[in-house]
Amino acid sequence: MDPLEQIRIQKLKEIQELGYDPYPTFYRHTHTLPAVAKQFGEKSGEELEHKKDKVRVAGRILTNRPFGKAGFITLSDGEGQLQVYIKKDQLPERDFQLYKLFDIGDFVGVEGTLFRTRTGELTVLASELTFLAKCFLPLPEKWHG
Repeated sequence: MDPLEQIRIQKLKEIQELGYDPYPTFYRHTHTLPAVAKQFGEKSGEELEHKKDKVRVAGRILTNRPFGKAGFITLSDGEGQLQVYIKKDQLPERDFQLYKLFDIGDFVGVEGTLFRTRTGELTVLASELTFLAKCFLPLPEKWHG
C-alpha cells in the first residue's frame, strides 16, 4: 500500500475518534455552488456584511491553504467552485480539529455566512464543518485531463 494511502487511512481513523460518522448517509444543503454564485455573485462586500446571508454547501476539496489558526479551502461540486475561510475562533474546537485532517479530494459540508475577501472573492466564513467522505487516492494532475 502506498504511504500516502496509509496516511489518509490513519486520518480517517482520527476523524472517527473525533466522533464524526466516516460515511454519513445525507447532508442537507441550502444551495449548490453555482446557485451561491448566481444569487450572491453581484452583491458587494458591504451588502453581504449587512445581510449576513447563511448558506450550507457541500463539495470536494480542490485546494487547502492552511495558515496556523486559519485557512482557505476551495470546494467544487462539479459545476461550480467556492472559497471557504476557516478560522479557529469561528468554529467549535472539534470542527477545527477536523479541518486539520482534511486532504485534497475529501468531500465536506460547510455552513457559514458569506463575505468578500480583500481581493473581492465571494467566500463562506465557516461556522460548522461536516465530514462527508475521505479520498484515499490523490486527485489526478490538472493536465492529465
